[in-house]
Amino acid sequence: MEEIEAAHPGTFAGSTLVHEGDFGLRVRFTGDKVPDKAREIVRGVPGVALEAGARFSLIEAEKIIDSTGDTLDTHGAVEGVFYDATIERFVLDMVGAATGDRSAEEVTASLRATLPASLPGEIRSADIRLTPESAADGQRGGLRMDTCTSGFSVRNAAGIEGILTAGHCGNTQRYRYYNSSTLGADQLPESGT
Repeated sequence: MEEIEAAHPGTFAGSTLVHEGDFGLRVRFTGDKVPDKAREIVRGVPGVALEAGARFSLIEAEKIIDSTGDTLDTHGAVEGVFYDATIERFVLDMVGAATGDRSAEEVTASLRATLPASLPGEIRSADIRLTPESAADGQRGGLRMDTCTSGFSVRNAAGIEGILTAGHCGNTQRYRYYNSSTLGADQLPESGT
């Protein structure tokens, strides 16, 4: 996967494990044609499907997220934002919960109304995932990253913090986290560090 991404940084739109039917890997690209080099890289590898037509490359999605600048950092209810390549949608994690007379839909609509008009349209129309309370440090299980979900928060003997994920996740997962000491697009260190 790293070889394909490195060969096609401007068009690589992510990969997804396919669990339905035969187990496999789906690799997507922007544009209307799968790059020939990608076909060469996976030739003879069973279970890998290459597809064109993705809405954004991972680089384009990251630029959209980065374009929010400090706007979301100053928004008290925004926990983080990521691009879910599987559904080709941006997702905002926002602090809020259905309580009393307010349904999840009402809370979501109320939070969406507080998003500044200066945000890119892709972020303003993002799916909103409600979280009942802040993670406080940007590291908790269940955060949806580029192509995986975070597991346990960990710290090695040197005190370096990270997130434990499944072995198939890869070491370049990103999650833009706000309102914490981990502000920024964090890239996880290589396994074993």
